[in-house]
Amino acid sequence: LLLLQSDDLHSVTQFLRTSQEEIRRKRINAKLESSLNQQILKIASRRSSRCARIYTTDNSLKFEIELRNNFIKDCNYLLVKDSFEELELKLVEEYLFYFGKL
Repeated sequence: LLLLQSDDLHSVTQFLRTSQEEIRRKRINAKLESSLNQQILKIASRRSSRCARIYTTDNSLKFEIELRNNFIKDCNYLLVKDSFEELELKLVEEYLFYFGKL
């Protein structure tokens, strides 16, 4: 979550456009959608094992990653044994790795 000032909107739009171009150069699907009050950069397909979204809200820029399949199955044991700190660490590492390679 990144809080924005009203004069940051042009910079955010440029950031999203540049990000879309850079991601596409890496042969990853990226689509920028805009409406009157929100912009969203969708990265990869929601049907894939990992996808992400970067989007604006009223006064913030949010980064999300959606994880599926084997990664989540591999983390299931951490929930069963109440290892929430280890689970959080694995999720944060995956988040940083995913956005880092984009």
